Amino acid sequence: MVKLLLSREDVEPNRPDNEGGTPLFWAANNGHEGVVKLLLDQKDVDPNHLNKNNRTPVRAAAIEGHEGVVKLLLGGEHVDPNQPGLDGITPLACSAEKGHEGVVKQGSE
Repeated sequence: MVKLLLSREDVEPNRPDNEGGTPLFWAANNGHEGVVKLLLDQKDVDPNHLNKNNRTPVRAAAIEGHEGVVKLLLGGEHVDPNQPGLDGITPLACSAEKGHEGVVKQGSE
């Protein structure tokens, strides 16, 4: 379904919702690796887009402990794993606080 939607000219894959979350943000937050990969392959998707809470897709994935998604996001050339949220805490620090050891290892490789 995502491939079909992305093939349409009237679909904007980087358009945020009312909370500022983009499709990439929500796919990362919910651990949908396949969707994250498809969205990262789009030239007009910003992997560092901030939602209204100043959270990026990598921070959302890190907080939720989605190791595969974090690995995909950090594998991109433009993802900043050290961009802090409004609270001044980085994605990896959030992940460590939640006890997601695997995610922290992804960020330190």
